[in-house]
Amino acid sequence: MNILQVGDFNFDYYDESLFLEFNENTQTKVDKFQWNHYFSNYQYNSVFAKIYYTLENRYKCGLLVKKLNRDLLQQVKSGSYDVIFLWRAVHLYPSTVRELKKVAVVIGYNNDQTFSKHHPWWLFYLLKRGIPFYDHYFVYRASDKASIEKLGCTSSVFMPTFDASRIYPIENVNKQYDVAFIGHYEDDGRDQLLLLLIKQGFKVRLNGQRWQKSPCYAELNSLLGKDIEPVYEGYNEALNSAKVCLSFLSKLNNDTYTRRTLEIPATKTVMLAEYTDDQADMFKPDVEAVYFSNHQEAVDKLRWLIDSPDVASTIALAGYSKVISGSYQLKHRVDDIIKIAKEKMAVRNGK
Repeated sequence: MNILQVGDFNFDYYDESLFLEFNENTQTKVDKFQWNHYFSNYQYNSVFAKIYYTLENRYKCGLLVKKLNRDLLQQVKSGSYDVIFLWRAVHLYPSTVRELKKVAVVIGYNNDQTFSKHHPWWLFYLLKRGIPFYDHYFVYRASDKASIEKLGCTSSVFMPTFDASRIYPIENVNKQYDVAFIGHYEDDGRDQLLLLLIKQGFKVRLNGQRWQKSPCYAELNSLLGKDIEPVYEGYNEALNSAKVCLSFLSKLNNDTYTRRTLEIPATKTVMLAEYTDDQADMFKPDVEAVYFSNHQEAVDKLRWLIDSPDVASTIALAGYSKVISGSYQLKHRVDDIIKIAKEKMAVRNGK
């Protein structure tokens, strides 16, 4: 099966990871079309260029976006693809998707909630208009399925995954923190809980983006003794550095699970997460993970885990066993894509 994977490819743990997994599968041969370089990997030499190309990239209009679409069509015309997989194809015109569908099965995926009302109008407006021309669309959250199918496209959930080559236990690691949160800031009270944990005497690690927007930023920085910064290459080490890792859910995306739902147990670290039925179905409460419904319960559960290291170790091992034995790796999602692609190719060929 000849596949062209189309995407930004700006972060190796998103579309690049899937591309590498396609390469590992004996049923697929894969090429890529990437567009991060069209915007100079988002780094510019002048203020004018930064403003101009940021606006073009944001609003998906202008000469570079036109060129991106033309170049993709040219690559498809010069190649011979059975399937074109579009990862978060926010820059593609509906007319481009329609042309792609004339020569191959077109399958899409957005690792965000396409129809969330919390997103600005410009983020997914082209993507939404192009959905009727896809053969199938994978969604990260089941709540998006009905909206996709209303547009005449079949849809299914692309279950969350972790990349075992990037996320794994580090043996004999020094668990120097009681608890860590590695993630972005949202105005949902997560900053207040982290501040409370610090004041309760827990040794806290905090890394992530957009924390400058928190009203608690200055106090968090002062108590932590250093600036709150994101981690990229050291992400796995960060998860492994704590006895317990927190998992908050994005309210902007109406999350009921997240990547960290899998990544934290995959490091043999106890996950302390906001309770949802979906997460509890994946990891049994107080057996394979631990959940809280309010700040005080989070404090009490963390205190229990820190004061009971044998219990914490048992839960961490059970969570690790569940995630390793389950269908939660990218290779399983590649199998899902191949299955759908074969079905769509059979329909296309009249079989």
